[in-house]
Amino acid sequence: MGSASINRDLLEELYIKQKLTVEEVGRRTSRSYSTIRRRLQEFGIPRRQSFRFKVQYPKKPFSGDPIEASYLLGFRAGDIAARRHGRQIELLTSTTHPSMISLFDERFERYGRVGRYPLKISKHEFAWTIWALVNKSFNFLLRKPKIISKEILENDKRFLAFMAGYVDAEGCFSVEKSRKTLRFRVLISSKDHGILKGINSKLKEMGYNPGFSFSKGISYLCLGRKEEVVRLSSLLPLKHHEKVRMRDLICFARYSNLDFESKWSILKSRIKDEVMACKIEAKNTWFRSRLQGFFSGKNRK
Repeated sequence: MGSASINRDLLEELYIKQKLTVEEVGRRTSRSYSTIRRRLQEFGIPRRQSFRFKVQYPKKPFSGDPIEASYLLGFRAGDIAARRHGRQIELLTSTTHPSMISLFDERFERYGRVGRYPLKISKHEFAWTIWALVNKSFNFLLRKPKIISKEILENDKRFLAFMAGYVDAEGCFSVEKSRKTLRFRVLISSKDHGILKGINSKLKEMGYNPGFSFSKGISYLCLGRKEEVVRLSSLLPLKHHEKVRMRDLICFARYSNLDFESKWSILKSRIKDEVMACKIEAKNTWFRSRLQGFFSGKNRK
């Protein structure tokens, strides 16, 4: 962020509303502790007492449930970053999908704090950075999995939970018309070759027939038989609301293809509108922060 971004509006959002510490605000804005403390003083924003902060935001330990752990490991193996933040664990990613924001909140708000702030990707592209702070019982998420563990591969329920987390982060459903028939697909493409290789092997063991390929550093996995897509989709405990809606519609096709194309088209259109609204909200929030920073600086002169 540029210097104009360090304004009263942003500080009130991060320090007062989201209850971040001075250190955390500094990390979010790429500024030092002393700079943030000085800006708080300049804007007349009172400092919180540290003991109040700790009591107000207790961190609950992880449940220890192996199915939930497997899902979170799959989610982490996707596009989720994790790092130590003092005695806490910080989890974060960027998105333009409101369903991903909701998913992040639902997974982690019962364990700690969650929040978001706007991110400028390019001249005309904006997104949200979403984050969570949880306690050290989430240490198992610090290291990004490169392969699927033996414990997960040997347990079908844990594997399906892991795959659901990974699909929520990296996968998608596709429906295409080929002549007079509809082709249903579960698609995953990523640089996580070991993860996709493990998913491919386990699916074959479970009686599925996925396609698997590797090209220019990217691994591709595709499940393309309708009956297999419907069967697997019904078993995956997905949490991402967009993908849950797609899965439910695909599973409905097991019983009837009546008006499926129009229903699928309507769903895709709704998701596109939701994403566009999310981008616009991020853009407006980012520019509002910049403008208020400009006027705050002008008023101090």
